[in-house]
Amino acid sequence: MDNPKTPYFLVDEARIVVSIQSIRSSLDRYWPNNAISYSVKTNSIPCVLKVISKLDVWAEVVSDAEYVLAQECGFSARQSICNGPIKSDSFLKSAIESGALINVDSVAEVIRVMQIAAGQYVKLGVRLNANDAIDSSDMMCGDGGSRFGVSERDGELRCLLDLVAENKNISVSGIHLHCNTKGRRKENYARLVEYFSKIVHQYDIKSIDVFDIGGSFGHDFDKQGNMFGLWPSWDDYFSTIANELSKNGFSSRALKLIIEPGSSLISDAMDYYTTCLSRKTIFGKTWMQIDGSRIHIDPHFTRKSFLGTIECIANLPVQKERSQYFCSVLSGNTCLEKDRIYVDGHPLECSPGDKLRFKRVGAYTYGLSPCMFITPPPEIWFMAKVGEMTRERMPQWIGKMH
Repeated sequence: MDNPKTPYFLVDEARIVVSIQSIRSSLDRYWPNNAISYSVKTNSIPCVLKVISKLDVWAEVVSDAEYVLAQECGFSARQSICNGPIKSDSFLKSAIESGALINVDSVAEVIRVMQIAAGQYVKLGVRLNANDAIDSSDMMCGDGGSRFGVSERDGELRCLLDLVAENKNISVSGIHLHCNTKGRRKENYARLVEYFSKIVHQYDIKSIDVFDIGGSFGHDFDKQGNMFGLWPSWDDYFSTIANELSKNGFSSRALKLIIEPGSSLISDAMDYYTTCLSRKTIFGKTWMQIDGSRIHIDPHFTRKSFLGTIECIANLPVQKERSQYFCSVLSGNTCLEKDRIYVDGHPLECSPGDKLRFKRVGAYTYGLSPCMFITPPPEIWFMAKVGEMTRERMPQWIGKMH
């Protein structure tokens, strides 16, 4: 089908491959003992997962449904990282039996693992609360700090380690430290390494052989959109992490470094297409009604600018009279007042019938795109080769996973 019905997302396989290759080549250079693990919750689209699973990438999952879906799409059960604050008994049991890496989020979860394991040997990872590692002003979680992980400050970590020490079938082999930051600066990863080192040495955790530093890397869009230099490069990130680990006495021979890129891996590989429907003027501003919605590409309504991401694909050959067709606001297809995209300062030239392409919108978009009053969620189209597109048939339950 040459002209899919808008709105729809288009996934480009080649761009997924390039993203992973660029991450891997840099990570291998600075810390050879590593694993890249895709954050499935970032966008759990089967065609995306199937491509990624073939590229020696692990799956980072936070629920039974994600764990099952990842395996259905080709990921190894053993090469899975089980995160999240609420793991069901069935999720834990499956993870224990397959030998997946479980990052526990609380002391209570360790007790449940012990009960479910019933004497089976389990190597655990522990997610540490990052409030003492990263400046709260740079954390995206807002007031009160992060709610995730085991707190060292409040004695929870000491309690957990004492509990594990009493059970010969459980050991702590990994530390997980993930924190979403506003600036996504490389210095924050140095702080995470510093905190990791402090914990390992202070508590004399000799069984540690895995450090999962999480994600929240910059989107690495320097090649497109006139965004050169906005984010650190992969070399910037990984050289910083490697130098800090080495400085604190760790080597790649004895320690596996795991990263969990989600948005920085998939963002660049997905575009969103919508069609301009009609124009009207309100208080001197020209509004263009589209058949798409902001909730499809900015589901949290937090994005401040779409500059450099919108491309108009003219329906008719460009003519002189088209120059009069400029709009200041794109109006979404829901009944939400906030469903609008401002392009003030950079008026968008478009007219009814034109298609709009929103570039690089692969992170937390389809998975959080609900049916809002008027239309169902956008279709997914997959491009394995240039000019060859196929529609992705989504499992009915996939939209209910989160």
